Amino acid sequence: MIRSLATAYGTNLAFEEFGSGSPVLLLPSEEGPTSARPFAEALARDHRVLMAHHPGYGESEQLPWNASVRDLAYLYSDLLDSEGLHGIPAIGSSLGAWAALELAAMGGGQVSSVTLAGPVGIKISGIQERDFVDVYAISAQERAERAYCDPTLGALDVDKLTTEQLMEIMLSREAFTNYVWEPYLHSRSLRHHAARIRVPTLIISGAEDSLVRADYHEELAAFLPNARYVVVPECGHFPDIESPAEMVALFNEFAADAATV
Repeated sequence: MIRSLATAYGTNLAFEEFGSGSPVLLLPSEEGPTSARPFAEALARDHRVLMAHHPGYGESEQLPWNASVRDLAYLYSDLLDSEGLHGIPAIGSSLGAWAALELAAMGGGQVSSVTLAGPVGIKISGIQERDFVDVYAISAQERAERAYCDPTLGALDVDKLTTEQLMEIMLSREAFTNYVWEPYLHSRSLRHHAARIRVPTLIISGAEDSLVRADYHEELAAFLPNARYVVVPECGHFPDIESPAEMVALFNEFAADAATV
């Protein structure tokens, strides 16, 4: 079921609700809500899942300014407030993982833990070394090969898409560029706020992920105050898309442990 929240900025934030049980906030990757839906449905067997559509994606309207990922975190904080939810787990993938980190850094106890699949958003290495592959400097084929263990999952056959589907893809890519450009795929300040991310954190890395620097996710886990790190075999940058069942199992085990802390 797709619902909508009227934001303070004159736009509507769409979100989907799945299942029942203990609530979970799900923030999809830049691949969009359609790609995240199978994972959301699997997660909903045990949980009430609120899956946000990032502004510019799916049914959500773009914000009326060149928004940052931190701006998205404020929106998701408002979403939790509107639903009367506090102290619940958040799950994010790639772009959504960055937003989950921003939300956790804001504090206030809105999230009790964060599970991050293929996270970006914090630069670990020095200024002369890339942590993230520049997807605007490579072909669509190379991007698919770097992002997925099965590159066909990232292939786009435009001849089979409707005009409406193509327009949705173009608008979401425009939104993604606005969020991640200058500086590329990270926040200049989030690194300095990382000490505020005290909630239990699980970083899930695909063994075949080559969109990020080798060892980046392991180093990010060591950098954050309360993080653990796990690798999913035969999986690329988006474990929620390529290995949804394993990611659900990892989340359920982690969330149960985090609840006892």
